[in-house]
Amino acid sequence: MRFDIGDMNIFKKILVDYYNLNRCPNLNGISLDSRRLLNNDIFIAINGENENGHNYIESAKENGASLILCEEKGCTNSICIHSNSNYKAIQMLAKKYRELINIPMLGITGSNGKTTTKDMIYHIVKDEIDTVSTKKNYNSTLSVPLTTLALSDTFSLAVIEMGASKPGEIETLCDIAAPTMGLITNISNAHTSSFKNMTNIALTKSKLFNSLPNNGYAFKNIDDPFISNMETKANIITYG
Repeated sequence: MRFDIGDMNIFKKILVDYYNLNRCPNLNGISLDSRRLLNNDIFIAINGENENGHNYIESAKENGASLILCEEKGCTNSICIHSNSNYKAIQMLAKKYRELINIPMLGITGSNGKTTTKDMIYHIVKDEIDTVSTKKNYNSTLSVPLTTLALSDTFSLAVIEMGASKPGEIETLCDIAAPTMGLITNISNAHTSSFKNMTNIALTKSKLFNSLPNNGYAFKNIDDPFISNMETKANIITYG
């Protein structure tokens, strides 16, 4: 997974301030995969379910990484920055970055149809206004922060898909990405092993509407019995 950085000056300032760097090297983008890394990318080593990115630090350096975010305290690589949690670091960097990016954002969640709805909206509006949307179905608590870091004020709208495989994840994503508009497609029996029942699914998804500002917009599916009763302080536009 690799992403360009939307506004390099803002990102560099956040990086220098948070990690107390003397200076920030040339940066191009962010990569979690040493094979996809481009010259002057920052490589962030993630310890995932199948692979540990720390095993590829030397490979990332050989491929042109100018900075490496590493959780291993014993790392002696000259371009490494130590982090207690790279996963949390990405979320923190994205949250601080979003606070300095002034772009309207439509967050989309729901049990089904998120990617299709996101793609339809993007293709409808992109010819009228400069719009950016989530790549593929990158909607997790890792990929949404990375998508946020790819935004810039040059866009007029961001359409961001938000997924949740367990309670609390939509609230986390909204805290990072700060959507100004929200659309919840539907509530159904998805991920019930994690949520136990549809009421818990609805509660998790409702955090999108809860996060919207007073001058924001909630697109409410009034044919869905769960969504139609969700509260929000934002302006409401209904559909069915």
